[in-house]
Amino acid sequence: MVAVATASADAAGLRVLDPALADVDVEQVLAGEVDAHFHASASPRMLMPHSAQPRWLRLDPDQAWREGHWVLSIIRVPLRELSVYLPDGNGGWRERTASFFRPGGPDCAPHAYAFPLDAAAADMPVYIRIVHGGRLYLNLAVQSEDEFRRTERQFVVAITAGFTTLAVMLLMNLMFWLRLRESMYLTYVAFIAGLMGWTVFATGLAQQWWPALARWPVPGSPSGFLVALSMALMLHFVRQFVELARIDAPADRVLRVLALAFAALAGAYLLPGSGEWPPLAGASSLLFALLPPLLLGVLLRSGWRGSRAAWLFLVAWLPLGVLSGMRTLVGLGVLPPTPLNLFGPLGAVAFESVVLALGLAGHALELRLQRDRALRLAQIDPLTGALNRRAGEARLREMFEAAKARGVPFALMFLDMDRLKRINDNFSHDAGDLCLRVLVGRVQALMPPRAEVVRWGGDEFVLLLPGLFAADAEALAARMREALESTPVPFDGEELYISASIGVSSFDDQVDTPQELVRRADMALYALRRARRSDEAGRVGAEA
Repeated sequence: MVAVATASADAAGLRVLDPALADVDVEQVLAGEVDAHFHASASPRMLMPHSAQPRWLRLDPDQAWREGHWVLSIIRVPLRELSVYLPDGNGGWRERTASFFRPGGPDCAPHAYAFPLDAAAADMPVYIRIVHGGRLYLNLAVQSEDEFRRTERQFVVAITAGFTTLAVMLLMNLMFWLRLRESMYLTYVAFIAGLMGWTVFATGLAQQWWPALARWPVPGSPSGFLVALSMALMLHFVRQFVELARIDAPADRVLRVLALAFAALAGAYLLPGSGEWPPLAGASSLLFALLPPLLLGVLLRSGWRGSRAAWLFLVAWLPLGVLSGMRTLVGLGVLPPTPLNLFGPLGAVAFESVVLALGLAGHALELRLQRDRALRLAQIDPLTGALNRRAGEARLREMFEAAKARGVPFALMFLDMDRLKRINDNFSHDAGDLCLRVLVGRVQALMPPRAEVVRWGGDEFVLLLPGLFAADAEALAARMREALESTPVPFDGEELYISASIGVSSFDDQVDTPQELVRRADMALYALRRARRSDEAGRVGAEA
């Protein structure tokens, strides 16, 4: 009996031929000569033991097939050859063939082979001939056509989302590499692209959707080559991402040797017929058995030593490690095939790519911040925190050109601290340095947004004031002088009074260069000082 409502073939309706008769002729089976040798109660999820001979199944008819449209589906596991003999309603048979290792035909859907059942032949059984080689689980179901299509649509949406995610992550990190030129980003792209290629071949999608890709460029085992190469790249990426050479040199050497072994394995899989070599299969099994415990141990050890990158990679890798192991167990016939363990690795690869891409984005941001900090430190005067002269001249050129191009106001001050030499001579250079720092702090507290203080010389500063007219700058200079003179600077029990002379200039049509703007402010400063000295001399003469 076939369970038509639950999308699964009932055990009573599926029978398996006695293995002793597995090499029987097709004509004998279709003629019903061996029907008595089909054992009842075979499970729709059955373990097919290792066999070089074909295996025969018989699905008995169900009267429900007379109503609606029904489909026999077989999940796409690595079957070498699948032949389904469907009654045609006229007493004859329609043979439909498929193979996991050949391009898909009309009966090959994304996640299952699908064979429509003829309502007019609901009184005749369906015969299934399988050639599989190694152990594997076979998963059959009888579904309504609508249910089967709904399942396929859900699967297509899932794999499309997975491949789209992978493509976006690969493109993003390729752009990171082009921008930063750090080999880690290129390793990530190659590693995830390899895993993406492996999932395409391991799930049979390559053979189904891209027949040319299924035959190119690897003459041996494309799936074996891609997964071995991906593991070599992954281990190299882990070493870079976790910075193992710095954190744990012995663990770094272990992963380096394991990566070289996987690279050699990938090279072996390039050889024609390599997928059938027992020694290569044994070496591959050994390496893949060693990989999870070694990698897990290295990541945990590095994480305990304070590496956040190790914990991040562990979170990213664990789902793929678990699902890949399950996928291997399906191929060995230990686990039954389900959409999760057959096609779940694609989702796990997509998840891993997102987590690692976020980690790499954080790494790129940290590099950017480090670069910005280094650049800022290279531009800063270490004593006062103002821009140094080299950086200040570059900033002056930028602001001057912007004001000239947009026709906006731009003012500049030339500030010279008074009596710095006297402070140094009387109280020490530490006192003079303190006064310079206090001066810059008080000046910066009054400056508008986007303004900059530049240390031009020993006690000389240039203030860049975009957006200020000359009158505004003059008023600001007066407030600065008042702020500097109003509060003494305490030093070693003494009170030091500081002041500054400030010359102001502003951009207009008569100023052609930034240097001219500085020269005018400098001239204004010295004119101010001459006027102050003249006033002081006049007061002294009047008092005399």
